[in-house]
Amino acid sequence: RLGIGYNRAASLVERVSAPVTAAGHELYVTPSVGVSIFPNDGQDVHTLLRHADMAMYQAKASGRRCYRVFSSAMERAAAEKLELEAAMRRSLEREEFMVHYQPQVCLNSGRVVGVEALLRWNQPQMGFVLPGRFIPLAEDTGLIVPIGEWVLQAAAAQQQRWRARGLPQVRIAANVSARQFWQGAVVGTVRQLLARGLLSRGSLEIEVTESAVMRDVAQTARLLEALRELGVVITVDDFGTGYSSLAYLRQLPLQKLKIDQSFVHEIGVAPGADRLVRQIIDLAHAMGMTVVSEGIESAEQLRLLQAWGCDEGQGHYFARALRAE
Repeated sequence: RLGIGYNRAASLVERVSAPVTAAGHELYVTPSVGVSIFPNDGQDVHTLLRHADMAMYQAKASGRRCYRVFSSAMERAAAEKLELEAAMRRSLEREEFMVHYQPQVCLNSGRVVGVEALLRWNQPQMGFVLPGRFIPLAEDTGLIVPIGEWVLQAAAAQQQRWRARGLPQVRIAANVSARQFWQGAVVGTVRQLLARGLLSRGSLEIEVTESAVMRDVAQTARLLEALRELGVVITVDDFGTGYSSLAYLRQLPLQKLKIDQSFVHEIGVAPGADRLVRQIIDLAHAMGMTVVSEGIESAEQLRLLQAWGCDEGQGHYFARALRAE
């Protein structure tokens, strides 16, 4: 947190980054430097330090071992972030979030076999807020845990309403954030929903990202086993975007694998994409898992996925995420 001229910041980062020998060990420090400049960025010590602090956190977010210079855009972004966080807290208390549902289709029969519950937010003052804007902030602040719990409860209640109307039961898939998964909150939530009769065994599918699954394989196995004992179907989501060890994946109680839409979008377009998707499908089947492709947007993508033996799919070709009605 240094209010120094940025012409000195780069050399400071290099000097602090140099290794230090202590008790026979070589130690490294990774500095992140924020710079504010008098008088443009503040005319008193408090303001200069506050602005340098903002710049320092920007340096940390940029990967550390670097410096960033304060700009007015940083202050606007910080104010917007605080405003968005406060709005999320209010909306959670007032139940202003909503859940939309995207059909998941059996690619052999064309029958809807499930729906994915997707969080949406139409904030009274801000209007419709894109998930890519508020979900990362919910992760950072920890709000994703109570929000994720609310999504599970809302989806389970909606499933019960569909059943009460005599509609065929379809499985509901819900994304679980890494923070929600690692705190073990999802296990307790599912237990409560089962005890209250809002869920039946086999009616819920939990989607956990590939990166979250691979963070601590032993702990992951315990959490996934606890969910499976409750009758939850477990899917590894966004497959292909992380760095999985297949040997570890094979040991985990996973029933389904979802191919990330970035791969599906490249089918028939990018060299090697077709072969890669076919190999993912074959690999998942070899491990005894059902394969789901997300992001299907054309008849040609559907035709190829069917030919390669993909089991289920979702995407705008079938339907966008829809309101429960």
